[in-house]
Amino acid sequence: GGFPSGGGGGWTTFGTIEGLPPTPTLKYQPPAGTSVTTGYVLINCELGAEEEIIEQVRAIPQVSDVFGTFGAHDIMVRVEGSHLEDLRGVIAWEIQKLAKIRSTVTLIKKDPA
Repeated sequence: GGFPSGGGGGWTTFGTIEGLPPTPTLKYQPPAGTSVTTGYVLINCELGAEEEIIEQVRAIPQVSDVFGTFGAHDIMVRVEGSHLEDLRGVIAWEIQKLAKIRSTVTLIKKDPA
């Protein structure tokens, strides 16, 4: 962890996202040379709560992408961490506990054999 210092990994500040206030968001960057575990969370939420949930999820440092969808699920989230336990904690304690989320489906990307 910590702040970047010559490729050691840590936190990187990203700029603004079109349509949102100009507040930088900190995103976790694993140390150079380490693998990243990626998970995808499909969210079903209460009607009309999509934008509120997207804003809340976007503020979670391990979330690398979040967007609304059409179809069986309302929102899709991409989560990254240095190992599976990182993802499990973020998904269980930060995403699934948000108000107005009805259900989630989680997919973890398999590492190449």
